[in-house]
Amino acid sequence: MGARKTGGKRERELRRKKPSRPPKPIILIVCEGVETEPNYFHKFRQNLRFSKEQMKICGGDECGTHPKNIVEFAKNKREEIERKKGYDYDEVWCVFDCDAHERIHEAFNQAEALKYRVIFSNPCFELWYLLHYQDQRAHIEREDVFRSLRSHIPDYEKGIENIYTLLSDNQAEAIERAKRIRKWHKDNGDEETENPSTTVDTLVEELESIFSNFQKGR
Repeated sequence: MGARKTGGKRERELRRKKPSRPPKPIILIVCEGVETEPNYFHKFRQNLRFSKEQMKICGGDECGTHPKNIVEFAKNKREEIERKKGYDYDEVWCVFDCDAHERIHEAFNQAEALKYRVIFSNPCFELWYLLHYQDQRAHIEREDVFRSLRSHIPDYEKGIENIYTLLSDNQAEAIERAKRIRKWHKDNGDEETENPSTTVDTLVEELESIFSNFQKGR
């Protein structure tokens, strides 16, 4: 007598149609910039050898530039993946600058309520690039960040694709400088988000830690 068959055509179809969850982690990073931040994080993702499904990076026109729009876009994107795929992002990060945005504190509050992590740079994301080459304690305007950055990368233009590769050898120094700036503000009784400051280092370290743990668990 032959072995009994289990399941039927309907069951097999359901198994085939069930969304498959990519290997952990699944991270959503929503950026203010059209090219600058997305280009950096796309190269960072490739360096970590994460797939596009494991690290979804959005930016620019699709999500708007005001911090509140970025947080709202992240919320909608999270709901979309739950609805379409049946699983959730493990972490959501919103990346934006100080610039001249009004009511920026509302974006912080909304992100905190949703348990999203905010990566904030003052005055701009390129300060993170500059910290790969030098310390910066004095107040600095956006154009002065670009001017100082070009003293290290003469052909730097906003949104260049190979910026991560150019900076990667000095990443450890940038992380330490970013931490020292925040401590310096705190010791002076100021907010850690005062000009100049950035928290990009916290996302970089978190992603590298996630990658390390992911590799150990494979």
